[in-house]
Amino acid sequence: MPYAGGELTFSHFDDGHPNWFADEQRTIVFGRTPPPPAGWSANNFVLGTAAGARWWFTPRLGVFVEAGLSRTLRHRYVWTGSAWEQAPDHKALRPFRSGFGLVFDLH
Repeated sequence: MPYAGGELTFSHFDDGHPNWFADEQRTIVFGRTPPPPAGWSANNFVLGTAAGARWWFTPRLGVFVEAGLSRTLRHRYVWTGSAWEQAPDHKALRPFRSGFGLVFDLH
């Protein structure tokens, strides 16, 4: 069964909790991320659209696959593990996305 849809997602940065992030050597580190510099925000709105298909194996269990496009509505700032940086446009805009997974009907 094909489908299409849109989304508006808000991502909130909370510096009060420990976090996993990649440092400059791309090693995964656990620690606290400091707040971004004044005037920078790590909060983001992302506008996106997707199309996909869903297949049901039983009346209650299925799978889906989808692909779509998305764009942050302003520049994205990221913690590199040692400093805050403005993400390059090819990373900040994240234009292509895809997904797959299981679907459960619980009613």
